Amino acid sequence: MALQWMFLLLLTPLLAAHNRDKPSPNTFGKLSEKGKCKAPSDWDSRLRFYPKRISYDLNEVVQLNCTGRFLPSVPQIQCISRGAQAMWNETATCKETCQQPQWDSQLQFSPNQNFYRVGEEVTLSCFLNSTPPLAVIRCANRIPPKQSNAWEVLAIGGTWHRLAQKLTCTMAKCPKPQWDAQLQFSESKTKYPQNTELTLTCPKGLEPSFPKVKCTKEFQRVSSGKPDYVDAWWGRNSRGAWTRIERDVLCTEMCQRPPWDSRLQLVPDQENYGKKEKVKLSCPGGLQPTYTEIKCQTGFQDYDDDVTQYSVQKEFWHARDSTGAWVPIQSSVKCIEGCQRPPWDSRLQLVPDQENYEKDQEVYLSCPRGFQPTYTEIKCQSEFQYYDVLIHYSLYKEFWHGRNSTGA
Repeated sequence: MALQWMFLLLLTPLLAAHNRDKPSPNTFGKLSEKGKCKAPSDWDSRLRFYPKRISYDLNEVVQLNCTGRFLPSVPQIQCISRGAQAMWNETATCKETCQQPQWDSQLQFSPNQNFYRVGEEVTLSCFLNSTPPLAVIRCANRIPPKQSNAWEVLAIGGTWHRLAQKLTCTMAKCPKPQWDAQLQFSESKTKYPQNTELTLTCPKGLEPSFPKVKCTKEFQRVSSGKPDYVDAWWGRNSRGAWTRIERDVLCTEMCQRPPWDSRLQLVPDQENYGKKEKVKLSCPGGLQPTYTEIKCQTGFQDYDDDVTQYSVQKEFWHARDSTGAWVPIQSSVKCIEGCQRPPWDSRLQLVPDQENYEKDQEVYLSCPRGFQPTYTEIKCQSEFQYYDVLIHYSLYKEFWHGRNSTGA
């Protein structure tokens, strides 16, 4: 009897281990292959997977679609690894959509799609070739839910309004704008067709703030449930793009857009700037402009050619220095990898005095009478400093070197 009990005790763990290798009838078919993601079976039933398979390899990307007038919450999913487990990077569902409105055959939609997600914005225009927009609309939630389409339109004030009527393209002409009386239009008319490019000129010695303009109709607001349109004039900026004209176009003493570093970003960005007009400057990431604000100045410069004395109107730019004073720009403004003006003793006088300095640029220091600077000459240095705290990363660092009494 004791021998039988001993035999059973030895056999029990062997049987248990053998059974562990067999799938339970309750979980059969639910276990995915090792290193693969199983096709989701408990997600939104309207989802469709491309390619359609039972399981997908690790890192494989699967495209999604939905039946009917629905769109997937994300366009694709990916099989990823979390530790020893393979899983999908996110869960997708099918979302309500709005069908592209069939309002006016002339309307151009951007983006041009058959269906749009709720909250997705769409720009409408009445002409091809990058014309100014008529309006911006967005797909809205249906009220009541059985409503076939629901669209909202963005008013000029920045508020959204439910559309009760269609938006259409009107071919009505724009009356000649009441701008500067000195402006001369390439075509002298009282009204101009929409989307017709016009050239503006001024008397000698003056320049228009926009030399190329054109007009379109633009949605303004919803009034008594109906859309109201206004005339909108657009001007071509220095980069060739059309920008909405927010104030009168004038003939003034002007400065042309400075032909400096092509990476400089100017706000506002125009071909011409009026006298004393201020312009903000910035650069792409990691770089700084030598000045962050400039101002257009014009004046007459006197000449003497040993025969006659004469003067010529010249344009030039001033920049705001670190003290807030406007100083003439001697050369040009550039995007630099450099140093900002050091925030040291406010009594220090720097030559040149700028907001930003180029790498290796030397700067001379002095103090008011009776004082001496600790260094009379400094030089900008900059480099990327590397760090390793859980992850590898680098930061752009700037620092200054000073010349000591030995010249080092």
